[in-house]
Amino acid sequence: MADTAHPIARPIARRFAEALPTYDQAADIQRRSAAGLVARIATLPLPEAPQILELGCGPGTLTGQLYRQFPRMQAVISDIAPVMAAACRDRLARQHQHDNAGIRRFVAMDGELPAVADGSFDLICANLAVQWFCDLPKSLTRLMAALRPGGYLAVTTLGRETFKEWHAAHARLGLGAATPVYPTVERLTAALSATAGIYLAREDLLESHHPTALDFLRSLRLIGADFPAAGSRPLSPGALRRVLKELDASERIVVSYQIVTLVLQRL
Repeated sequence: MADTAHPIARPIARRFAEALPTYDQAADIQRRSAAGLVARIATLPLPEAPQILELGCGPGTLTGQLYRQFPRMQAVISDIAPVMAAACRDRLARQHQHDNAGIRRFVAMDGELPAVADGSFDLICANLAVQWFCDLPKSLTRLMAALRPGGYLAVTTLGRETFKEWHAAHARLGLGAATPVYPTVERLTAALSATAGIYLAREDLLESHHPTALDFLRSLRLIGADFPAAGSRPLSPGALRRVLKELDASERIVVSYQIVTLVLQRL
């Protein structure tokens, strides 16, 4: 990873790198979120061969869909974990049987501190990546500077309703979950009010179904998203078993993901 990265980015990068072999088998929410983001991007008045920067590419969940939408795109594809960027490069080459001629670079980069020139891109996008940023408003302001005038920043992130069933099970037992509590849509949009005009803020509630509560926790680990919230304290094994039992008592093990799509335009 480049030296221009937040200290917390390094353990997050290691965790996602470790999850590469298992990521795809548990990435259903990521695929569904990416499809919704690309559908929204497709409505934007972008050039036929847009200059694109993708952040947090992972093994290519969003990248492949972007390429199908914009086969002439010129892009820089990045991820905080070098092995993820390499896996994305290899997958795109296999899927489309070409040498990624339109992809200028596959790079390891902290999207919160992007090593790119100002005014370079028609579109900057990220699917379920910016929720890991330490300071989202400042980060998006930096990214907006990397857009050409009239360019778009389009990202999905997670809202407050994410994991609501998991948090409720903890609360019923008088416990606190180590999983993050994400901001409300209102807080997100208010925090971004100084960032050159929000073009769209949309909410979609996606459900993830699991045979057991433990399977839900494993699904987070399989994609590398089991990194605890800053300052949280992990439950003791006994307390965790109580939470799992509490959630397993539900008729169906359903966990919600509130997908918030933000589209901003540089004026």
